[in-house]
Amino acid sequence: MVDYTIENVIVTTSIKADLNLKNIASTLPNVEYNPEYFPGLVLKLEDPKTATFILKNGKTVCIGGKNFKESRLALETVTKNLTDAGVEIKDELDIDVQNIIASLDLNTPLNLHEVEEVFNREQTTYKPDEFQGLVYNTELNHVTILLFETGKIVCYGAKKLSEVKKVLDKFVNRLHAVGLI
Repeated sequence: MVDYTIENVIVTTSIKADLNLKNIASTLPNVEYNPEYFPGLVLKLEDPKTATFILKNGKTVCIGGKNFKESRLALETVTKNLTDAGVEIKDELDIDVQNIIASLDLNTPLNLHEVEEVFNREQTTYKPDEFQGLVYNTELNHVTILLFETGKIVCYGAKKLSEVKKVLDKFVNRLHAVGLI
Protein backbone atom coordinates (compact mmCIF):
# COMPACT_ATOMS: atom_id res chain seq x y z
CA MET A 1 0.00 0.00 0.00
CA VAL A 2 1.41 3.39 -1.01
CA ASP A 3 1.34 6.42 1.24
CA TYR A 4 -0.35 9.18 -0.73
CA THR A 5 -1.72 12.59 0.26
CA ILE A 6 -5.07 13.96 -0.84
CA GLU A 7 -4.39 17.45 -2.17
CA ASN A 8 -7.86 18.50 -3.30
CA VAL A 9 -11.42 17.17 -3.39
CA ILE A 10 -13.49 19.02 -5.97
CA VAL A 11 -17.24 18.82 -5.39
CA THR A 12 -20.30 20.27 -7.10
CA THR A 13 -23.86 20.98 -6.12
CA SER A 14 -26.75 23.19 -7.16
CA ILE A 15 -28.05 25.64 -4.57
CA LYS A 16 -30.81 27.44 -6.48
CA ALA A 17 -31.66 28.75 -9.90
CA ASP A 18 -31.43 32.35 -11.09
CA LEU A 19 -29.18 34.02 -8.52
CA ASN A 20 -28.51 37.75 -8.50
CA LEU A 21 -24.71 37.54 -8.34
CA LYS A 22 -24.21 41.31 -8.26
CA ASN A 23 -26.37 41.63 -5.12
CA ILE A 24 -24.65 38.69 -3.47
CA ALA A 25 -21.21 40.15 -4.22
CA SER A 26 -22.17 43.50 -2.72
CA THR A 27 -23.57 41.85 0.42
CA LEU A 28 -20.98 39.23 1.38
CA PRO A 29 -17.33 39.68 2.38
CA ASN A 30 -14.55 37.63 0.75
CA VAL A 31 -16.38 37.51 -2.58
CA GLU A 32 -14.78 38.22 -5.93
CA TYR A 33 -17.09 39.08 -8.81
CA ASN A 34 -15.81 40.26 -12.15
CA PRO A 35 -18.23 39.08 -14.86
CA GLU A 36 -15.92 40.34 -17.62
CA TYR A 37 -13.43 37.59 -16.70
CA PHE A 38 -15.60 34.89 -15.13
CA PRO A 39 -19.40 34.54 -15.31
CA GLY A 40 -19.74 33.64 -11.66
CA LEU A 41 -18.56 34.76 -8.29
CA VAL A 42 -15.86 33.28 -6.10
CA LEU A 43 -16.39 33.00 -2.37
CA LYS A 44 -13.25 32.21 -0.40
CA LEU A 45 -13.20 30.71 3.07
CA GLU A 46 -10.30 30.51 5.50
CA ASP A 47 -11.63 27.56 7.49
CA PRO A 48 -11.68 25.23 5.72
CA LYS A 49 -9.40 26.96 3.21
CA THR A 50 -11.50 26.63 0.06
CA ALA A 51 -12.86 28.59 -2.86
CA THR A 52 -16.40 28.14 -4.11
CA PHE A 53 -17.43 29.21 -7.60
CA ILE A 54 -21.11 30.09 -7.90
CA LEU A 55 -22.87 30.63 -11.23
CA LYS A 56 -26.12 32.52 -11.85
CA ASN A 57 -28.01 29.25 -12.41
CA GLY A 58 -27.01 28.04 -8.93
CA LYS A 59 -24.38 25.55 -10.08
CA THR A 60 -21.64 25.54 -7.51
CA VAL A 61 -18.09 24.13 -7.53
CA CYS A 62 -16.00 23.95 -4.38
CA ILE A 63 -12.23 23.41 -4.57
CA GLY A 64 -9.52 23.15 -1.95
CA GLY A 65 -11.03 20.69 0.51
CA LYS A 66 -8.58 18.02 1.64
CA ASN A 67 -11.40 15.49 2.07
CA PHE A 68 -15.14 15.16 1.52
CA LYS A 69 -15.90 16.33 5.07
CA GLU A 70 -14.01 19.61 4.53
CA SER A 71 -15.64 20.15 1.16
CA ARG A 72 -19.10 19.52 2.62
CA LEU A 73 -18.38 21.87 5.54
CA ALA A 74 -17.26 24.56 3.08
CA LEU A 75 -20.48 24.24 1.05
CA GLU A 76 -22.56 24.32 4.24
CA THR A 77 -20.75 27.50 5.33
CA VAL A 78 -21.24 29.07 1.90
CA THR A 79 -24.96 28.25 1.89
CA LYS A 80 -25.32 29.65 5.42
CA ASN A 81 -23.59 32.86 4.32
CA LEU A 82 -25.89 33.09 1.30
CA THR A 83 -28.97 32.42 3.46
CA ASP A 84 -27.84 35.13 5.90
CA ALA A 85 -27.56 37.46 2.88
CA GLY A 86 -31.20 36.74 2.01
CA VAL A 87 -30.74 34.10 -0.69
CA GLU A 88 -33.25 31.25 -0.61
CA ILE A 89 -31.36 27.92 -0.70
CA LYS A 90 -32.55 24.37 -1.34
CA ASP A 91 -33.13 22.48 1.90
CA GLU A 92 -30.93 19.53 1.00
CA LEU A 93 -27.75 19.81 -1.05
CA ASP A 94 -26.87 16.94 -3.34
CA ILE A 95 -23.08 17.03 -3.32
CA ASP A 96 -21.16 15.14 -5.99
CA VAL A 97 -17.44 14.46 -5.97
CA GLN A 98 -16.05 15.39 -9.39
CA ASN A 99 -12.35 14.89 -8.88
CA ILE A 100 -9.94 13.75 -6.18
CA ILE A 101 -6.36 14.89 -6.66
CA ALA A 102 -3.70 12.93 -4.77
CA SER A 103 0.08 13.03 -4.70
CA LEU A 104 2.93 10.91 -3.49
CA ASP A 105 6.70 11.01 -3.57
CA LEU A 106 8.63 7.83 -4.38
CA ASN A 107 11.76 9.51 -2.96
CA THR A 108 13.85 8.31 -5.86
CA PRO A 109 14.54 9.75 -9.30
CA LEU A 110 13.07 7.95 -12.31
CA ASN A 111 14.04 7.51 -15.92
CA LEU A 112 10.76 8.31 -17.66
CA HIS A 113 11.97 6.83 -20.96
CA GLU A 114 12.36 3.47 -19.17
CA VAL A 115 8.94 3.83 -17.58
CA GLU A 116 7.45 4.52 -20.99
CA GLU A 117 9.10 1.35 -22.37
CA VAL A 118 7.71 -0.83 -19.58
CA PHE A 119 4.17 0.51 -19.63
CA ASN A 120 1.84 0.12 -22.58
CA ARG A 121 2.63 2.93 -25.05
CA GLU A 122 -1.09 3.25 -25.79
CA GLN A 123 -1.58 4.24 -22.16
CA THR A 124 1.42 6.58 -21.84
CA THR A 125 2.41 9.90 -23.30
CA TYR A 126 5.90 11.23 -22.77
CA LYS A 127 7.02 14.24 -24.78
CA PRO A 128 9.60 15.97 -22.58
CA ASP A 129 9.94 18.90 -24.99
CA GLU A 130 6.22 19.66 -24.44
CA PHE A 131 5.64 18.54 -20.83
CA GLN A 132 8.21 17.41 -18.29
CA GLY A 133 6.10 14.56 -16.95
CA LEU A 134 4.90 11.22 -18.23
CA VAL A 135 1.12 10.92 -18.54
CA TYR A 136 -0.28 7.47 -17.77
CA ASN A 137 -3.93 6.74 -18.53
CA THR A 138 -5.00 4.06 -16.10
CA GLU A 139 -7.41 1.19 -16.69
CA LEU A 140 -10.04 3.42 -15.07
CA ASN A 141 -10.52 5.68 -18.08
CA HIS A 142 -11.25 8.77 -16.02
CA VAL A 143 -8.19 8.45 -13.76
CA THR A 144 -4.78 9.70 -14.91
CA ILE A 145 -1.34 9.57 -13.31
CA LEU A 146 1.37 12.15 -13.91
CA LEU A 147 4.89 10.89 -13.16
CA PHE A 148 7.93 13.15 -12.90
CA GLU A 149 11.68 12.41 -13.03
CA THR A 150 11.94 13.52 -9.40
CA GLY A 151 9.80 10.54 -8.39
CA LYS A 152 6.76 12.67 -7.63
CA ILE A 153 3.37 11.37 -8.75
CA VAL A 154 0.06 13.17 -9.14
CA CYS A 155 -3.18 11.23 -9.59
CA TYR A 156 -6.31 12.99 -10.76
CA GLY A 157 -9.76 12.19 -12.07
CA ALA A 158 -10.85 9.73 -9.38
CA LYS A 159 -14.26 10.20 -7.81
CA LYS A 160 -13.70 7.77 -4.94
CA LEU A 161 -10.81 7.20 -2.55
CA SER A 162 -10.92 3.50 -3.46
CA GLU A 163 -10.08 4.45 -7.06
CA VAL A 164 -7.09 6.51 -5.93
CA LYS A 165 -5.82 3.65 -3.79
CA LYS A 166 -6.36 1.04 -6.51
CA VAL A 167 -4.56 2.86 -9.32
CA LEU A 168 -1.66 4.13 -7.20
CA ASP A 169 -1.07 0.75 -5.54
CA LYS A 170 -1.12 -1.00 -8.91
CA PHE A 171 1.13 1.58 -10.58
CA VAL A 172 3.76 1.66 -7.81
CA ASN A 173 3.72 -2.15 -7.47
CA ARG A 174 4.41 -2.42 -11.20
CA LEU A 175 7.32 0.03 -10.93
CA HIS A 176 8.73 -2.17 -8.13
CA ALA A 177 8.11 -5.41 -10.01
CA VAL A 178 10.08 -4.30 -13.08
CA GLY A 179 12.93 -2.82 -11.01
CA LEU A 180 12.36 0.84 -11.81
CA ILE A 181 12.19 1.75 -8.11
